[in-house]
Amino acid sequence: MKKNDATPLILALGVASLYGAVLCAAGSGVLTAPLDDAYIYFQYARQAALGHPFHFNPSDPASTGATSLLYQFWLALLYRLGWTGNLTPWAALLTAAGCLAWSFYSLRALARNWTPLQDGVRPLLLFALCGPLMAGTFLGLEFPFFEAFLLAALAMEAGGRPGRAWIFWLLLALTRPEGQMAAAVVALWKLWLSRAAPKKGGPWWILLGLSTLPSLACLALTGRLTPDSVSPKSPLLDPYAGADRILSGALSFLVDSVKGLWMGFYGSGESVGYLGSGASGNGVAGAFAPLTLLAAAWGVASRRARLKRQWGGDIWTPLLFWAAAVFVVQALTLPVGWNQHRYLLPLDLVVFLGLLLAAGELAHAAREHGNAWALGLGGAFWALFLGFGALSFCQSLLSTWRDASQYQAQHGAMASYLSRNVPASTRVAAVDVGILAYESGLPVQDLVGVVDDRIARVVRQGRGAVLQTLASWPAAERPSLAVLQEGRPDFPPQPLVDLGLLVPRLGLGPSIGGARMELYSWNWAGLESARLPGAGLSRGILKGWKLADELDVGLPSSEAAHSYRALASPGLPPITLLEKGAATAGAAPLVDGGRPVAGEDFALSRLTGGPALLAARLKVDRPCLLEAWDNGRALRPLALNPRDGFNEVALPLPASSGPGRDRLSLRLVSPEGRTLVHASYHYWLYQK
Repeated sequence: MKKNDATPLILALGVASLYGAVLCAAGSGVLTAPLDDAYIYFQYARQAALGHPFHFNPSDPASTGATSLLYQFWLALLYRLGWTGNLTPWAALLTAAGCLAWSFYSLRALARNWTPLQDGVRPLLLFALCGPLMAGTFLGLEFPFFEAFLLAALAMEAGGRPGRAWIFWLLLALTRPEGQMAAAVVALWKLWLSRAAPKKGGPWWILLGLSTLPSLACLALTGRLTPDSVSPKSPLLDPYAGADRILSGALSFLVDSVKGLWMGFYGSGESVGYLGSGASGNGVAGAFAPLTLLAAAWGVASRRARLKRQWGGDIWTPLLFWAAAVFVVQALTLPVGWNQHRYLLPLDLVVFLGLLLAAGELAHAAREHGNAWALGLGGAFWALFLGFGALSFCQSLLSTWRDASQYQAQHGAMASYLSRNVPASTRVAAVDVGILAYESGLPVQDLVGVVDDRIARVVRQGRGAVLQTLASWPAAERPSLAVLQEGRPDFPPQPLVDLGLLVPRLGLGPSIGGARMELYSWNWAGLESARLPGAGLSRGILKGWKLADELDVGLPSSEAAHSYRALASPGLPPITLLEKGAATAGAAPLVDGGRPVAGEDFALSRLTGGPALLAARLKVDRPCLLEAWDNGRALRPLALNPRDGFNEVALPLPASSGPGRDRLSLRLVSPEGRTLVHASYHYWLYQK
């Protein structure tokens, strides 16, 4: 192949043209990104270009919701050069096309120096027909940078030019956290290799130090080493998450990830779910090549055996350590609901490189030994990759069109409506904030805290805590509109509508996927949350009693302070919905956390040793008995009848010897004596 061969450039432009055409078709002639995260980058880039770096909204505190330092400032530079408004998605597309061409050139050099593949065309086809990797390249995110820098660094290493690879490892560290880990692992590996000649380790000590720059930037801006975009997703950053939750989430992520990498790498983009969960529990479909991971592992092992590589022999060793570390860190920091396949794209790259080694080993065995099995396996390998690769690529294009069309039909249409009909100073609250902020130009508040640390710190306490945080802000900072989607589990609008806290204004109708996005007005006056029991308990019962202690179930800090334990819990997450806190008309609604339980055990503190009254807020759906024990002594059962499913009751407690903590246990049983699962919200201890 000629040194100046243009095949990589032509192939990259061809792939980019296909994805560009699909994204334009999805946007009815206007190029659109298929993911809201891309518009979050566009918004941060615009703010940086206008002199407000690290601010999603100019008036908000600094935040790090855009994970990649390098990518957001690259887009900011292009914005300053005139790639504004609808041109910014084009800037992202052309950036991806350029990075893909660079990746192809690096891949060709890597294959020549690292494998027995000498023609330089087959590795490019193997790469170009991987649907998840190509779709990930054109999501509008930072992955093209990550891809190009990693392959460039590996090509330099394989070509015997580690000094030139140094700069690419550094650039990789500035792309995203996985890049930081890669740079640090390679730096440590190089330092270990240079232990006999310490003077040669200077550049790698520098790389090790510089790889911490993104984390230090996050620390300086938000007081944490991790980006704001990680905080709502990570159970490790939740001080109230138990080891059981972290472990179960990690195991689920590991299983789904292995399944996705094993079955879906060259399979259907739909079944892989590159915009959905890592494997989604989908069954084997006709477009799967379920030996991907095994073939990659065989390629790695075969190459090492053929070259008699010892531990630490070449750049593949730190790459494997890095992949394992990324796998473990992602498993521990991404709970089940966030194990989306795009987070696995760095691991997809490693699997692809393993497949590249497998192709090279088969070619070597066929060429050097003429083995019939090698010839047959080699032919089968390329037939499978061409067949399944073509299906994978086509499916990724189809999925990209579908997701971009749905996104534009809902989010894009709402952003367009807001830009035309809403005053520029109006603040809007939403869950998907990227395109709403970028295309409308309005200040948009993120209800799940991905781009706002103030919300991220309370989002695990439930929707009630988020709403109370917003309500506590000055009126000028409080959002007056909300954009929410029906059916979204993280912030469903219907409970708020039922309470009158949200007033519907505009509905866009069902989209391709059946979702429905609507515009609402906030009624903050309805959010006056009394911390005392509502009208379910008459004021006469509580008259003369003094509040001694209270427990808000579903509020982790309150649970920890009162040694709260759910007995025989069904394993469901906290309810944390806004519920009616009153059984009679005219009473103010209450915002409470909560959780489904089959029984509870907790401690409340007495002020004196006199009689006490335990007030409880519970939700039941059938007549039942409340059974309770105070420090092991059974109390008289209390009959409950559902009033719209909601109950506020008072349970007398006997006098004690003095101030102290009462250990209380409660459960609800049916008339037949069967324990019932109920929703528990709040407990108060009153004394005279």
